[in-house]
Amino acid sequence: MVDDVVAALNNQFPYSEWEAMVTYSMDCTAGLNDKNAAKFSIHPNPAKNELFLTSTNTSGNLKIQTLNIQGKLLSTQNITLQNQPPLDVSRLKSGIYFLNIEDENGYTTTKKFIKE
Repeated sequence: MVDDVVAALNNQFPYSEWEAMVTYSMDCTAGLNDKNAAKFSIHPNPAKNELFLTSTNTSGNLKIQTLNIQGKLLSTQNITLQNQPPLDVSRLKSGIYFLNIEDENGYTTTKKFIKE
């Protein structure tokens, strides 16, 4: 599963660094089409100091992990989505990061964001 299909097909960074046999599919659900799974979005993207997380199908507790482009875990936070303050990204350097979001039912999704 890739976020930027054009870059992946053209072997652009970071995909040019991958050493794997891959196939392309528009369906990246891997058989996990669950109507109860939460759908998350983040904004603004790119972010300067704050990142807001919104969701459908959930209002409970979330585990949020921030990872850098190399996959190194930078932070872990547990939050409640209701009345949730923005995520503070002010201490991150400019670059590409990932939020690994896990809800209380164990559903996990990853969102890519850019820190200005």
